[in-house]
Formats: sequence, structure tokens, C-alpha cells
Amino acid sequence: MLVFAVSALAVGCGSSGDSDTGESGQAQEEQVRSVGQEFYASLLDGNYEEACSLFTNGARKQIERLASGSEELRGSSCEQILGLVTGASGREMLKKQVGDVDEWQVKVNGDSATITPPDGGEASATEMVKVDGEWRIGAQPTGSG
Repeated sequence: MLVFAVSALAVGCGSSGDSDTGESGQAQEEQVRSVGQEFYASLLDGNYEEACSLFTNGARKQIERLASGSEELRGSSCEQILGLVTGASGREMLKKQVGDVDEWQVKVNGDSATITPPDGGEASATEMVKVDGEWRIGAQPTGSG
């Protein structure tokens, strides 16, 4: 499950500008990358409220719904889930998973983006969406279920 939450952030290349804002593809990629960095920094700092604030409402509900399949996590909030999962995996493992955020692949297409760790492949790609002008984590990695 941490792989779901943590793999939720990876970065790369290949985008076009946002036609509504006139922002360049590179600026959009940097904004997506910044959300990834903020997410992992929040996890490492134990600030699960901040980390959960980076999910869309739908993604938060998805995390809680997936957790309902685990007796230990059933009924837990997003913050509680991230805390339990991060604690179970350990900070060193999280640091290793994060690696160098600058090496993540980011592909932006309008108001959606995909982020992928450098060695993760499509199975660990995560959807990001722009909500009210802000990038948010939109869905679990495509290959994790």
C-alpha cells in the first residue's frame, strides 16, 4: 500500500503547454514535480495531513476504500493510513523509494499528468490532475490494482 501512496509521485518529460494559462510544458512539469517533492517531504516529516491534502477528494476516498480491505486499516482516515503504512515500511525504505525526484519522468497533457519513477515502468505510473489550478494526486498507480 505504501508503494501505492509513495509511487504516487514520479517525474520525466514530454509535454505540451497548458493552452488555458499559456504556461510552458516545462513549467507544468516543474509544478507536477513540486507536488511530488512536497508529498514525499510530508511523509518523511510525518506530516500526513499535508500529504493527504495533495490528493484529490476522489483519490483520498480511493485510499480509504482500499484500506477497508485490511482489518488493521478499516475505518482509518487518509492520515492514519499513511502514518501506519509509512511506519511499517520505515523512513529508510521511503527515502530509497523517493530517490532523486529530478530523475522521475513527467508527462503533462493539458490538465492531466503522469509521473513515473525512473526504474518503475508503466506499472508504477501515477495520475496527477489539475484541480482549480493546482496539481493533485489523482489515482493509484496504474499497475497496482
